[in-house]
Amino acid sequence: MLLFCLLVGLLSIPSIQTSLGSYTTGKINKSYGTNIKIKKVGLKFNGDVELKSILIKDHFEASMFSVSKLNTSILNFAKIINNQLVFGNIELDSLFFHIKTYKDETDTNLDVFVSKFDKENPALQTNKFILSSNEVQIYNGKFLLTDENLNNAKVLDFHTLNLFASDFFISGTDVKAAINSLSFKDSRGAEIQKLQSDFSYSLTQMKFDRLEIKSAN
Repeated sequence: MLLFCLLVGLLSIPSIQTSLGSYTTGKINKSYGTNIKIKKVGLKFNGDVELKSILIKDHFEASMFSVSKLNTSILNFAKIINNQLVFGNIELDSLFFHIKTYKDETDTNLDVFVSKFDKENPALQTNKFILSSNEVQIYNGKFLLTDENLNNAKVLDFHTLNLFASDFFISGTDVKAAINSLSFKDSRGAEIQKLQSDFSYSLTQMKFDRLEIKSAN
């Protein structure tokens, strides 16, 4: 217990948090050819990991994902070396997420990013990228979906986005989650007060099974 308290104390020092964030992302970026930055990494007394100022850029050096603060617990450290990130609950504050298809490309920037974990280092003989979480909560998020190959590039533009989802699972480019509550405002004036669905996404389709929507309009 004393050792754990000492570790928490050390990881509460800003300079150590910054160094650990730089070291962690440096290793990932070097191994997989990604562009990820984490300003600070800390440890709470309950064992949760706190990441601050996360930024992920896509293959055009544009911001794809950012979040001011992420809190989570890592349930299985041993699986990390096999590209399997098993988390407890995940909380994200001020999320920005932009899925974009660039001109004359068919894959989105997210597809390109995730594929790096499968292809960039074949010598490592790693497994398909997997991320799972019991629960995911997002507060005050913004989500953009754009495609420069369309006449109107902006497909979706959601802001003031709040999400509570369970059984969140990513395998390669496939995503599944039980959306218990999703609310947001659209740039066109629509407002969704509550959306519930069994959500799934793949390279070929996006499904909202058992969809229920309550709107303010």
